[in-house]
Amino acid sequence: VSTQSTWGIKMVKLWIIVVLIAVASASNLRTEQCIQEVRQIIEAIQKKEFNVLIPTALYSGKDLNDLGAYNQCKKLADYKYMILSLGAVGQNFSIGLCGPGYCTVEDYRQATPAIQDLLNKLAQGATKDPNTRVVVTFIDPDLDYTNFNWASVLAIAMVLFFVGGTVVGSAIDYFQEAAKEDKKAREATSRSDLEQSVATSAGINASIKESVVAPLNGREREQRDSQIIKFFKCFSLFSNFESLFSDREGGDQNINIFNGFRTISIIWVIWAHEYNLRGNLATNVTDLVPILQSNFSLVVLSALYAVDIFFFMGGFFFAYVFANKVAKMTLNAGSYFMVIVHRYIRLVPTYAFALFFFWRISIYFGSGPVWYKYVESARECDDMWYSNILLIDNYFGSFGKEYCFGHGWYMSNDFQIFLITPFLVWLYVKNPTKGKMVVWGLIAALLVYTYVLSDVKKFAINIPIPGARRDYLHDYFDLYYYKPWTRAPAYLYGLIFAFFYREAQAHLKSRGQPGAPTPNIAGIVAGAIKESPLFRAALYIVGFFTMFMIVWVIQPLLKNPNLWSQTTNDLYMTFSRIGFVMALSLVCICLMLDEGAWIRQLFLQKVFAVIGKISFSMYLIHQMVEDFTYYTAKKGFYFSHESLFVTLLSDLIMTMFLSMILHVVVELPMANIEKYFIFPQRPRTQAPKVSDEQKQQEAVKAVSYTHLTLPTIYSV
Repeated sequence: VSTQSTWGIKMVKLWIIVVLIAVASASNLRTEQCIQEVRQIIEAIQKKEFNVLIPTALYSGKDLNDLGAYNQCKKLADYKYMILSLGAVGQNFSIGLCGPGYCTVEDYRQATPAIQDLLNKLAQGATKDPNTRVVVTFIDPDLDYTNFNWASVLAIAMVLFFVGGTVVGSAIDYFQEAAKEDKKAREATSRSDLEQSVATSAGINASIKESVVAPLNGREREQRDSQIIKFFKCFSLFSNFESLFSDREGGDQNINIFNGFRTISIIWVIWAHEYNLRGNLATNVTDLVPILQSNFSLVVLSALYAVDIFFFMGGFFFAYVFANKVAKMTLNAGSYFMVIVHRYIRLVPTYAFALFFFWRISIYFGSGPVWYKYVESARECDDMWYSNILLIDNYFGSFGKEYCFGHGWYMSNDFQIFLITPFLVWLYVKNPTKGKMVVWGLIAALLVYTYVLSDVKKFAINIPIPGARRDYLHDYFDLYYYKPWTRAPAYLYGLIFAFFYREAQAHLKSRGQPGAPTPNIAGIVAGAIKESPLFRAALYIVGFFTMFMIVWVIQPLLKNPNLWSQTTNDLYMTFSRIGFVMALSLVCICLMLDEGAWIRQLFLQKVFAVIGKISFSMYLIHQMVEDFTYYTAKKGFYFSHESLFVTLLSDLIMTMFLSMILHVVVELPMANIEKYFIFPQRPRTQAPKVSDEQKQQEAVKAVSYTHLTLPTIYSV
């Protein structure tokens, strides 16, 4: 046997032989040429003519999640690339097969029962477990899994609308600005000549001079744009990029510290998704468990608390803004409806653009042995897209079945919890004590519900290692993870923190003034933070230590996932999330009031402010970016903390870049259109005299606009 043939034999794994034998023995194949090709290969093996196996041996996968050589196999005229998908021991694996060219995916599927039976015996021998089962599926990655329909037309129309609007609006803005600069230059020249002429003319007094020159200094009021010009200028890249990088003037600068928390949290979420996604195509399968059992994995597993930080911030910012505005309005059915409509309009157009782009356009951009999974994920929207647009998708998905735009569940939860918050904030403004009691009562009731749910359904901490229970996961995701009843406590605590901060600010402003009221708890704490470095240090220590312990306390479960009793699991499932954001609030209040803290200055850096503005867009597209880089892979992924950090950096850079584009091309133009056309604000005069009804309308609009331009995040 030649050296080349010997090397080819070494490359052939037993699974390839199993597949070929099963195909050859199948009696119901649709393609006669496939049977002949496979039998010729087997006869050649029996005769020790191994050269015939070299292409299959070279270009097929040799181990779990080894995709082989996809591009090289496709170049061979007599061979065809297939994916063998194996489900075993709670995991899914993919293996590339460069097989006979006449064998179609249907031929392999007809032989699947025989292949599955043989692989079951191999797996049972390897695991020493007679109950081990292997689920076998064959996929032809080169089949067209896309379908062009009405949604494709709508998605293309959306792209053309925003791209066209951006081109036209930017051109109009550019030429208008150029004309203004030219006009200013000509006017400056004319003014200079006239002033010189007047100054040298005898007999002209100051009043005459003023009457001649002054009109030139301010006579030209800007000619108002027509409505169509104003519409297109909403899309201008120049003004929208200027808005992205400009500083927000006025207002309470203390709240800008949340830009830092928002940046850290969105990166935390993206990092966790890297682990969750790329583990499915890890080539070093045997290393997965030791990696996931390492202490560093706690950082990734605890990324679920980043979601609660977003809920907490969402509740805080709405209550902070609405409490200042609600005094100008009467909360009735009309004003409540307007607040909800404003909120919906500001969120959903950008969300719909990202959804339709993912669903109907991005599927044509990729290729590769596992790209079909990306397309299948997008096609989950075929039947569920409307639930996302209505922000109710968290009631339609199910564990084990892909969600349409899977991370959209967060936005639905955020909006659903938001529906009750105007009443809670209004109640607080009218009666602070009663308002806070009602919010605390709701938090307590929902925590009791969470505890009972966890105990009845036998939930446990979800540790993704062998030996951990999996029987509860369906209910865990469908009833606990994706539902507002268990997510609302962190959001509602954000209201409490906003109330606390308002009262603290009021005390600090009135402190030392005659007749200042006796400070309440918020006032006492605020005063201590301002005056006592020791008290500030204590709050920092308690806050950071509590967050650390909530993350670290599950470390023993990495070795023994079933160590905790059901009661311990129930308590942790109930109180860990709200405990984390309560600990975070101790750090936040110190950073907001301790103006000299170096960490405060770090969190106030402009880079965090820019990331804060694009954070909604980052939330919308980060999963698309990660999925794209993952599913276009031609080879498996070596899974390690170091390699995942590298992929995080590359995906994060791409996400930020694309998020800036989405922000200035879609998100900001829609905000401008809403502001100037859908709910235009009336221009103010020096001494406006408005009715109570007009005041109420302006307050409703201010709530909507301000809430969504403050540092908030709608993330995964």
